[in-house]
Amino acid sequence: MTYRLSKKEIETIKNGDLLDLKRAIKKRNVNYRTSSSMTPLHLLLENNFQLQHIQYLINLGANLNARTEDKSTPLHLLSRRKDLSSSDENSDEDNSSGDEEKKKKKKKKKEEQKKKELEKLETKENNDEEKNNIVLLSNNKKIHNNANNEKNNLNKEIQDQMNEEAIFQLFINKGANVNVVNEQNITPLHLLCHHNPKLELIKILVNNKADVNAKDKEDWTALHYLCRYNPDPEIITYLLDNKANPNVKTDGQWTPLHHLCRYHAKLDTIKALVENGGNVNQTTNKEWTVMHLICMYNFNSEIVKYLISKGANVNAQTRQLWSPLHYVCRYLADLETIQTLVSNGANTNCKTDSGWTPLHFLCRYHAQTNCFQALLSNIITINEKTESGDTILHILFKNENINIDTLRFLIFKGADITLKNGLTPIDIAKKNGNVKYIKITEDLIQESKIQQQERRKNKELLAKYSNLKEKIAQMKIDKKNIEQERWQIIQERESLHEKDYETEKIKKKTTVLKRKNRKLEMELKRLLKNNMF
Repeated sequence: MTYRLSKKEIETIKNGDLLDLKRAIKKRNVNYRTSSSMTPLHLLLENNFQLQHIQYLINLGANLNARTEDKSTPLHLLSRRKDLSSSDENSDEDNSSGDEEKKKKKKKKKEEQKKKELEKLETKENNDEEKNNIVLLSNNKKIHNNANNEKNNLNKEIQDQMNEEAIFQLFINKGANVNVVNEQNITPLHLLCHHNPKLELIKILVNNKADVNAKDKEDWTALHYLCRYNPDPEIITYLLDNKANPNVKTDGQWTPLHHLCRYHAKLDTIKALVENGGNVNQTTNKEWTVMHLICMYNFNSEIVKYLISKGANVNAQTRQLWSPLHYVCRYLADLETIQTLVSNGANTNCKTDSGWTPLHFLCRYHAQTNCFQALLSNIITINEKTESGDTILHILFKNENINIDTLRFLIFKGADITLKNGLTPIDIAKKNGNVKYIKITEDLIQESKIQQQERRKNKELLAKYSNLKEKIAQMKIDKKNIEQERWQIIQERESLHEKDYETEKIKKKTTVLKRKNRKLEMELKRLLKNNMF
């Protein structure tokens, strides 16, 4: 049988007065429920409370794992509070506009009255356990029971600390389940990262074996909640150091990095995730990468540069074939981001499934910007048509106000005013009543033709000059070759002279040897003749 709290008891708990709480809640009804299955501890945590309130209910035997209708435990409610610090000021603060001195006196008087009432209540209590609780909260009584000594010391220590960490630790020490889930499969760690991301509180849960990769019903982990609502580089790094998965996906295929780039584009937080294994090319169920999200929602060229340096694909396409460059030209038109993407190989001519190029989006949504030159520096063709047959000039002329500088720039770059989609851009101007732009456009076209003629002449002169330069260069080469041949002939001639000189020397030596030979022959004959006689 489930016992219900009365309306009076519920109001007393919500009121947050310790004395009234002690009168209304005893050991017999500390775990009674409301119609929505909330216990006094649940009610207390949803309203104003002080540390003494919690200690009182816990010492009475409050069930720390009791569940409400949505299966939330007291630890769930504690984790989702944004300010857990106990304070006596909240309940006793005088909001009148009197002097500070008067406020202090009133506050002191109230405290004295409460103290007297507590002392009266203590004398009437017969239950030893309740006596010990009151002794602990008033900090005046002696400890009579050795069995309660350890419990009283613990409560006194926590009361002295008066901080959030102590309240969390008290819950866990008293048996609160850190991995308990509500009906949405949300854990206390999820709620902390969502509502109250303080490193010390998160450490308490993790050190007590909270599952850092637990998923709720939509497959969100603590890291998803942290990156979506309260990104903190230090906490992100702490969770990753404790084996949080940086690439885990929600049911929409979003990673923590997607949340960061969509909602909190800060370089230090993105670095904390990427440097610890965050994948920069993961895609959502719509095929969005982090580059798409940065270019769609948070123009930041430094982040774009960083993601590119980590291997982000600048030409990744969504299901509708949108690239990061499409998004930046559609939503933000940030010059530096466009320059960064283009200089890193972004395809300026890529089309969406509707045939729109980045240039079409600029003409439709940001015709006043200075981004055209950055984009057109790498455009192959300027007269591409969308799936519905519109050129950039059709789109530009559909705008109520046409930027003349933009119009001039596009016409001078070769945008064709005569192309039709049933109507020419001039026809659209007439239809929309923008007659003033017709004369301007005609003048610009004439100016463009003159400029094109001059450009053509300059091109011809440049071609002639280029040919002349080539001829001069060839003549220089020919002259150099002739010089080389002449030098070679001289070298060969000198070589022949050297050979002739050597030949003469040999001839002379041969003549000398012949003479010597003749002399020897004559001497030999003479000797032979002498021997015969």
